Amino acid sequence: MKIGFRKPSIKKSIKARTTGKIKRKAKKAVNPLYGKKGMGYIKDPNKAIKNKVYHKTTFGANDVIRAGSSLFNNSGSVKHGSIRNSDLLNLQRVVIPNSPNNLVMPKQQLLATAKQQAENDIRIVQDSTNAVSTTNKPDVYFSRLDLLKQHTYHMQLLEPYIPFTVSPTAAMNELIANENELTKQFIYRYFLSVDNYAKTLKTQNGMRNQYVKFHDTMKTYQNQMSTENNNYVEQLYAQAISSFANTDTLNGDY
Repeated sequence: MKIGFRKPSIKKSIKARTTGKIKRKAKKAVNPLYGKKGMGYIKDPNKAIKNKVYHKTTFGANDVIRAGSSLFNNSGSVKHGSIRNSDLLNLQRVVIPNSPNNLVMPKQQLLATAKQQAENDIRIVQDSTNAVSTTNKPDVYFSRLDLLKQHTYHMQLLEPYIPFTVSPTAAMNELIANENELTKQFIYRYFLSVDNYAKTLKTQNGMRNQYVKFHDTMKTYQNQMSTENNNYVEQLYAQAISSFANTDTLNGDY
């Protein structure tokens, strides 16, 4: 029985959202009960039980992203926590960086400000997790990833004073543990968008320039990526331009 992080498959993920989606719609049109809850137990009870156990004991990259969007209670807001007067000064240092060593606002105002900041953090984390998981633009991905880290860290600082339904510390730990895979998925999305556009161009030079642009753009973010993902960029780039080698040779470029 597998326990822990499920290694994602980019190819299977894309197939499930394209070919798989079309097939599911076709099956549902023929059989109205297809895909309904409980049908798996009727069709193949053993497989259904194994799948349920598998998904209970493992988690994937999307679960990490969803964790960021669930850092709030059911009402979509954050409630005041119980806080001792002796901790108010520490909370003030979180809410107002570089504040003096004495309280500059009443307790209720300080708690209200902390609550407002927490709810703002949640909103930005939700927006950022969605952008990080869907964008194919490098500037958007890396800027939103930075925002996601910054505001999750700020919620960590508020965590002793503000109750969250999901621990910001736990969410940050999962984000750090899976950042490498999230970035790899982004690299593939970006490359796929470049590849699809390049194939619509009429000239070989135009196509090759798109891959060169992909490579040069990703090089500007090399310090924000792991060695593994930098190597992945080089691998995709090498595979893409290798198809132009024979053409260049025939044209006398080498």
